[in-house]
Parts: sequence; C-alpha cells; structure tokens
Amino acid sequence: RTMEGPPKAKATEAKASGGGMASGAPKSLISTKLASYRFVDTQVHIQLISMPGSFYLWVGTQKKTLNNLTVSAITPFDKIPSASSVLGNDEDSFRASFAKKLAKRTGKVVYLSCNLPPNQDYLERFVQEKVIGLLKSNGLISTNNAKK
Repeated sequence: RTMEGPPKAKATEAKASGGGMASGAPKSLISTKLASYRFVDTQVHIQLISMPGSFYLWVGTQKKTLNNLTVSAITPFDKIPSASSVLGNDEDSFRASFAKKLAKRTGKVVYLSCNLPPNQDYLERFVQEKVIGLLKSNGLISTNNAKK
C-alpha cells in the first residue's frame, strides 16, 4: 500500500503490511506503521518497520532524509544495551541514548535514524513520547516493560 499526499490531521497514522496478500494467506512477518505529529510549528514524521527480533525506526522533520543510522542491542555482557553509529557522525548523544533505551524496553535489536534539528530538547522529549506510544500500540512494548 502507498501513502499519498501530506497528512491532513494534527496526528495521523497509517498502517501497511502484507503487500496485497489474499484473504486467508499467511500474515507477513514485516509490518510498517507511519505517523505524523505537529509539535509547535514543526511537523514530525515517524516510520516504524517491525521485523522478528528487531525494528527499524525513522524519525525526522523532513521526508526522504537518512542522515544517520544507529544500531543498538542488548548483550549478555552488560545490563546496558550496546549502541553503535553505522551511518553519519556519532556526535549526537540523544540518538545513541534513545536507541539504547528502546533496545532495553523492547528486548529487540533497534535500527534508529533520527533526523531532527540539533539542540531541541523539547522536540526530542516529544518524539520520545510519541515513539514509545507507537511501540506500545504495536505490541513492541508491553505495559509491564513501560518503565524500564
């Protein structure tokens, strides 16, 4: 399924999965969720692609940008998840700490691309709240894991 046109509401969400499978066909292991929110005068877009054991999360204020990618996972060696920047610079401490937080809360490998303006603490907090809500609504964070 494709999304056409700009979001029309203050908070809009769309879900796509399965790619045109017939009724009764096996359910796809990959699902996609798109959401857009308005924070003051900034439009924030979120894309979540959920896969078995991992998920890809793209967050940005402009569509079609992929300036960075951070991967985070829980390891058997430490209680704190490990994170590494695989694309772009790793000067953004918000991205690494947010990826670690998501890995810890979900128990999954996290691929995070966060394309937000720098030094916008309120916007970062807003994005965190919206992402956590999106993950909860898609069953990636249970209410039991919400405060880890």
